[in-house]
Amino acid sequence: MRDAGGEFLGEALGDLAEAAGPLPFRMQLLGYYAWTVSDAPRSPVTEAAAAHAIAETDRDMHRRVFSPTWHTLSEHEQAFLRALSESGGQTTPRQIASRIGNRISATSISRAENHLVNFGCITHDPDGSIHFGPVMALESVILFAERERQYAEAALHESAARRHSAETGARQQCGKHMPRANARCILRAGHAGRCRSTW
Repeated sequence: MRDAGGEFLGEALGDLAEAAGPLPFRMQLLGYYAWTVSDAPRSPVTEAAAAHAIAETDRDMHRRVFSPTWHTLSEHEQAFLRALSESGGQTTPRQIASRIGNRISATSISRAENHLVNFGCITHDPDGSIHFGPVMALESVILFAERERQYAEAALHESAARRHSAETGARQQCGKHMPRANARCILRAGHAGRCRSTW
């Protein structure tokens, strides 16, 4: 950027470098947005422009990297990442197992962990704790989990409404007044033929 006549003010360069991480694509996005937001080289890259560039990069990463990656993962791998997000983005294998071990076998959890490490979704610290890797983010997993929760709730609501409608329909009687018997029809609403009563 400096070779092209750009200039950094304050901690802008440090903020961008800290946000870059190991992915070249993310670094390119940060540079692109920092350049365009600040209108470089006419204006310097300020700390505010760097913050804006980081926010735009995070949005692009969610759309172009994290979301497609999420949809290629198995249900067990997604459950692993949801458990990690519920722990704030950093936890231990024991805590992951306690969160999902009642639904997934230990072997499946271990396989999911290995695949997520190889895919770059999670990494291990020297002390053995697990946190998100460069191709997945805590905020994105929270969004995915929330969207899935909303769909699950909508499906439950729809199922309950259908069940209630079926039960109500089964109980609904014709109720038409039958003057000769001085009664009301006890057959289901919409029945064929003549009305009937218990009299």
